[in-house]
Amino acid sequence: MSENLCPELETLVLGVAGGDEKLQAHARSCPSCAAALEEHRQLEKDLFRLVDPLPPPDFTRMVMARVAAAPAPLGREVKAGGGILVVSLALFVGFLVRGGTTWAGAGVGFARALLELRTVAVALGNGLTALWSTAAIPLVAISFLVLATTLFGLKRLAGSTQSA
Repeated sequence: MSENLCPELETLVLGVAGGDEKLQAHARSCPSCAAALEEHRQLEKDLFRLVDPLPPPDFTRMVMARVAAAPAPLGREVKAGGGILVVSLALFVGFLVRGGTTWAGAGVGFARALLELRTVAVALGNGLTALWSTAAIPLVAISFLVLATTLFGLKRLAGSTQSA
C-alpha cells in the first residue's frame, strides 16, 4: 500500500493490538507502518522500564547491612516510655485520691471528670468562637507560627537521627 493509504498511527496501533486482521495484514505488507509499529513497541517497552525500575540485585543485603549498622537508640524510648508510665500512674492515683480510696470511688471520680471535661469543651468552643469573631487575623498568625515552629522542630529532630 502507498503512504497516502496508510491509516493513522493511533488507528493502526489500536487495530493491531485489538486483532483487526485487515490492519495486521497492512502492517505486514507496508514497511513504513511496520517500522512505525516497531518504534512504538520499543518506546512503550522503554516507558514501562522507566515506570517500574528494578532494584539492584543486592538491595536486600544492603538494606539489612544498614539496619544492622545503625541500631535504634534504646535510651530515648525507655525515657519516653517511663515518662508516659509516670504520668499515667499519677493520673490514676489522682483519680483514686479525689474520688475516694475504693475502686468505685475512682470510677465516680472518673465520671465526674468526664462530665467536667464536657463542660470545659463547650466553654472552649464558645471562647474560640468569640476569639475568632473579634481577632481572626492575629489568631491565624499565631496558629501559623506555632504550627511552623513545631513542624520545623520535628523536621530537625527527625533529620538528626538519619544517617547519610
